[in-house]
Amino acid sequence: MLQEIIYSINLNLNQILIFFATILFIGILMIILMQKFDIHKKRMMYIGLFTGMKNNQIIALSAIFIRLFSIIYLACVYTENIQLSLAIILVADIIYIVLNPRKIIIESINIIAQSALLYLINRLREYQMVEGAQMHIEQIIIILTIFIIIYAIYFFLKGVEDIIKKKEKIKKESKNGKKQ
Repeated sequence: MLQEIIYSINLNLNQILIFFATILFIGILMIILMQKFDIHKKRMMYIGLFTGMKNNQIIALSAIFIRLFSIIYLACVYTENIQLSLAIILVADIIYIVLNPRKIIIESINIIAQSALLYLINRLREYQMVEGAQMHIEQIIIILTIFIIIYAIYFFLKGVEDIIKKKEKIKKESKNGKKQ
């Protein structure tokens, strides 16, 4: 059992190291940005959009962040164990769907399209490794990678917009309830 866990960690060591490096980079960036933090600046208005969120909204936001970064990673880096990465994306999508059930059809189509594109990109990279670097295959990979990243960013921004609208709607309803 322990050998299987160690073997699985060795297979996914690149993903784990990139994940921790990203977290470290974001942490250092946040420390630098917090040194210049001033609450009276105009850009603080954007941060205010995310304050006062309920737990399910925070979880939904986290799920779409995980989905975005997993898709970008998987689109840019070849991995032999694509099923694990697709499972992470699928779990993040399912969490988002459970918290936003009215988006089930759009998100289901989104899951299928993104998984198919990521699988296709991975298979093209595998084909390229076996057959050798061919220019037209490389161009197709680059175009598909750019497309999937733009597609993922669009759905990320759409998800953030939905979460913010839901928060504002709840806020308005609570204000109207207090006035009556």
